[in-house]
Amino acid sequence: MTEYDQQAEQDAFLTWKPELGFRETLRADMQANAGNPKGKVIVFLFRLSSYLRRGPKMLYYLSIPYIIWYRLYVEWSLGVELPPLTRVGAGLTVHHGQGLVVNNRAIIGKNCTLRHGVTIGNKTDTDIYGCPVIGDGVNIGAGAIILGRIKIGDGATIGAASVITKDVAEQATMVGNPGVKL
Repeated sequence: MTEYDQQAEQDAFLTWKPELGFRETLRADMQANAGNPKGKVIVFLFRLSSYLRRGPKMLYYLSIPYIIWYRLYVEWSLGVELPPLTRVGAGLTVHHGQGLVVNNRAIIGKNCTLRHGVTIGNKTDTDIYGCPVIGDGVNIGAGAIILGRIKIGDGATIGAASVITKDVAEQATMVGNPGVKL
């Protein structure tokens, strides 16, 4: 990847904006997690911390105690690492959540489903922007690992315990280690 490509990717990450406002996003999340009270709690707390973290500086400074509490409760008690700076579209569904690890530089599209034990992140510490971009409507199975500077196409399905390190086409179903298309 050229230096220009890396800068373009970094700019895209830094300028990403949600399509919907806070209330509309939260409403879509609650509908996506209907009948899933734990998922509702996780996603609500994530959205609130994300909103406070990205808000005006004064709001951010006032919300630091909440963000610390979020990290302690959600990460340490519930075992869900979904940092407030992670870019996530509306309609996020989280099933179970335990062991979920998402790098704060990953981008997750709208109407995606994450299950327990999922890892989404970069391959090395030296490539901090080298995180996956997950498209809209992606369904990720339990224990799946998605690493590196890759794109998961809209509507793709990643099978349980799959390891994905290469781009995935739209509507594709990937399974295994390494991930292969069904």
